[in-house]
Amino acid sequence: MTGHPVFLEETGSAAGRRHRGQRRPGVPGPGVRRSGLLPAVAAALAFMLAACTPAGDGWTPPPADVAGIQVVAVFPLANDTAQAGLEDELAARLLAGLHAVGWYEVVPMEAVAEQLARRRPSSLWNIDDETLLELARDIALELGADGFIVGRITGYDESVRVGAPSRTPSGGGAPGEAPGETMEWFVVQTTEVSVELEARLVNAHTGDIVHQRRAVGVGRVDDGRLLNWSLAAEPPASLIPSPHRRDVARARELAVEDALAAFAEPILPRFHPEPDAGPAGSRPGEGATSGLTAPDNGGETDADP
Repeated sequence: MTGHPVFLEETGSAAGRRHRGQRRPGVPGPGVRRSGLLPAVAAALAFMLAACTPAGDGWTPPPADVAGIQVVAVFPLANDTAQAGLEDELAARLLAGLHAVGWYEVVPMEAVAEQLARRRPSSLWNIDDETLLELARDIALELGADGFIVGRITGYDESVRVGAPSRTPSGGGAPGEAPGETMEWFVVQTTEVSVELEARLVNAHTGDIVHQRRAVGVGRVDDGRLLNWSLAAEPPASLIPSPHRRDVARARELAVEDALAAFAEPILPRFHPEPDAGPAGSRPGEGATSGLTAPDNGGETDADP
C-alpha cells in the first residue's frame, strides 16, 4: 500500500546577525513534528485525493463494517478537560475531514445543534448514557443520517521546555575568519501538546457500535534559538532565553489532527494505485486534503471491540 501523511516535517533557518533568538544555518529552526505515530498507510493517500476523486477503481471500503452508512452526523463531544472550546474544535475538524474524504455525506453541525436545543437534553453529555444515546439515534434518523458519532475528550496536556545549550562550529563570516574557527551556541525549545479522545461510530438503524477507539494525539514543535555567545565555555544562565508559548497553538493543532486521524482511520476507505496508474501525485485532486491524515507510526490507540 502507498501513502504519506499530509503534514511532513518542516524545518527552517534564517541567517543574520548573532543575537538571542536568531537562527543561522546549522542551528535547528522551527520544526513541526509529530511523535509516536503510525507508519503512513494507504488511507493517508486517500485523504489527500478523495476530496476531488470519487471512489472507483483502486478503492476498497473502510476496514470497519460501515455497510449501509452513507450519511453521518457528529454530535457535540463531551470535554473532561479544562480546555474550553476544544470539543468544538475537534468536532468541527472531524466533520470537515469526513466530508472532504467523499465516502460519506455529513449532516451540518447547525442542524444537529438545532435538534439538541429543541429537545433540551442534559448538558452533561455522556457517551455511556443509554438515554442520551437513544436521543442521539432518534435525532440522527430524523436528520436522515445512517450513522452518528459521539465521543469525549478525556485528556489534555501541554509542556514547554528549553533544552540545555548546545554548540556548533561556525565562522567564516568575517574577514580572515576560517570556517569552524568560532563556536555558536544555541538552545532548542520544545513545545508539546497531547490530546486524548474516546469516540464511537454507531449505526443509527440498528443501534450497533460499528467502531470505537481511544486515541492519543501528540503534536510537537521545536524552535532553535541562537545565543549571543561564541566562547568555548558554556554560556551563563542569564543568556538562556525564557520559554515562550507562541508554538502552543500549532502543537495543539497537530495533536488534534493526530488524535482524529487515529480514531477515523478504520472508517475511511483505502486507496490502492493501479500498476499503470502512474505516480499517486498525478491523479486528479492532487494536493486536496481532508484534514485527517493517517497516523505515521505507533500512536496510542485502543482497537475496535
